[in-house]
Amino acid sequence: MQTQILGKNVELDYLFVQNKLIGSSYKLEDNYLNPEHFIVTYQKFKDALTQKYGPAQKDEIVWLNDVYRNQRRKRGLALSLGHVEYHTSWETPDTMISCRLKERNYYVECLVEYWSKELSVLQQKLKNEEKIDPF
Repeated sequence: MQTQILGKNVELDYLFVQNKLIGSSYKLEDNYLNPEHFIVTYQKFKDALTQKYGPAQKDEIVWLNDVYRNQRRKRGLALSLGHVEYHTSWETPDTMISCRLKERNYYVECLVEYWSKELSVLQQKLKNEEKIDPF
C-alpha cells in the first residue's frame, strides 16, 4: 500500500503467518538523483524513531569497502556503490524496530521494519518446517 511518512513516499507492507501479523515495513519509494539525499532521509526516519522509542540499542555504519571512508563529501557515492550500510535498531517489550539504508541490486534501499518478538518464533518455525517438508 502506498502512503507517506514524514513527507516521504513509502510502500507499506504487512507480513502475516497463519493469519497473524508478525511484521510490517515502510520502504522508501522516493528515488533521488543525488544519493546523499537517501542519507538525509534515513537520518530523518532515524530521528523520528529515536524521538518515539528513545536511544537506539544498536546504531552502526558498516564500511564494506574503505575507498571513500574518509571522504565525507563522497558518502552518498559510497552508499550507491554498496561500500557502506547504515543500521539502527530499537527494542520494546513486544517489538523489534529497525531502520536500514543500503545498496541492493543497484538500488538504494531505505527501510523501516517492525517485528513482533512473540510471533517471530512462529515465522522461524514455519521456515524450518518448509525446509523439512517442501510440499
